[in-house]
Amino acid sequence: MKILKILPIFAIFYSWAMILFSIYLNPWFNFQGDAFSSLGSESANYPFVYNILAMVITGLIIMIYSIYAIYLSRNKVETCGYSFLFISGIFLMLIGIYHSGTRPHTFVSSWFFIQSLFSFITISIGLIINKMRIGLILLLISIISPFIAYIIPWQSVAETEAFGIIVIDVAYSLSYISFRK
Repeated sequence: MKILKILPIFAIFYSWAMILFSIYLNPWFNFQGDAFSSLGSESANYPFVYNILAMVITGLIIMIYSIYAIYLSRNKVETCGYSFLFISGIFLMLIGIYHSGTRPHTFVSSWFFIQSLFSFITISIGLIINKMRIGLILLLISIISPFIAYIIPWQSVAETEAFGIIVIDVAYSLSYISFRK
């Protein structure tokens, strides 16, 4: 059971390692001009590294952690939030299945970020109900980050995605911390 607790931290390092490995395998990738999803397109070198090893496996890790977090949840709102997070994991897997260049890709990739936001807002409310201050921090991050993403004039989709991933990583870390108390 102890390994299940650290899945959010593992997912953070694992996903970034796979993204960086995909970038290494595709020296043409331009952070200021491309989207991360181009690393999984048909024209990419070894697209399975990004699609399967990064997106599908990380999505599966998120789903497994969500089930464990539901088991540990302290109230129904938190349970609902982790159920939303489970769905977020499904959409992350779908990014790898419907890679860049396929019709559903834009929807599934956008919905992954939106679904993650919904899940962290709901989880934060559940934490606040339990009088955990970390819930307020998570709520503020969840509310403020979309505005920051909108206001900053990003040069590429990859930059916007990196910001979104970092916000999600912080939220996963806060989730991990909330179960340590």
